Amino acid sequence: MEGQIQQKIERYALMLCMFVLGIGGIVGGGAFMIDSSGDLLGMSQSYLADAPVATYFWPGVFLFAAFGLVPLGVAYALWRKPALGDKTTSYLFHEHWSWNAAVGVSVLLLVWMAVELYFVGYIAPIQIATSLLGLVILGLVLLPPVRTYYADTI
Repeated sequence: MEGQIQQKIERYALMLCMFVLGIGGIVGGGAFMIDSSGDLLGMSQSYLADAPVATYFWPGVFLFAAFGLVPLGVAYALWRKPALGDKTTSYLFHEHWSWNAAVGVSVLLLVWMAVELYFVGYIAPIQIATSLLGLVILGLVLLPPVRTYYADTI
């Protein structure tokens, strides 16, 4: 019984982290799409001097989709465990597809933060907080009780 409670806490923490990431992606990405100069979020165009883009619009689109819409969808899928087409599990890992998606989002977030730090450098504490959120999501999704819950039972 105690193990089930612990597992439930870990799963809900994972869903909460995905939700927080999703809201942040919607707000941040949306702000960059609305104001591609970055002024709305206090970002200088000079931060993009070494970046492969001239404005914040396309990074905003990416943030909005990859770290806004996708994590919100994954959070919902982690909660409801819906089938995707005629399959609920992946062929490679044998966990529910939402588990795989959570791993993918966390790894993509960590890669994105590394690329951002490379091109833009350290600007604000939100970069550290977002990187830590990516690590927390990855840590939660890899916990054995969480992985067991999403495992294929067939």
